[in-house]
Amino acid sequence: DMAEKLVVEAVGYNHHNEKEGVKIDICDVDTHSMHTLVFKRWGSSRSYVFIGNWVRDFVSRRSLKSGDEVGFHWDPYARRFHFSVLARRMN
Repeated sequence: DMAEKLVVEAVGYNHHNEKEGVKIDICDVDTHSMHTLVFKRWGSSRSYVFIGNWVRDFVSRRSLKSGDEVGFHWDPYARRFHFSVLARRMN
């Protein structure tokens, strides 16, 4: 529901680009690096996902683990997401 309300319209996702999705720039504010992923609705689950190099550009590079908390913020002026690791899972 949050993606429907907050993201879909902002990134220009609609029925015309539903099949291929929309390329989205994402700035990792912690490392000051830029990345591009595709935002789309996953057919089988009907949930919205980022596809592309998510694992390489974010999970592996930032050593993300299950339970880590990440945040995304849409910057309407730059027309991109800002990504940050908010909290690491405590062992």
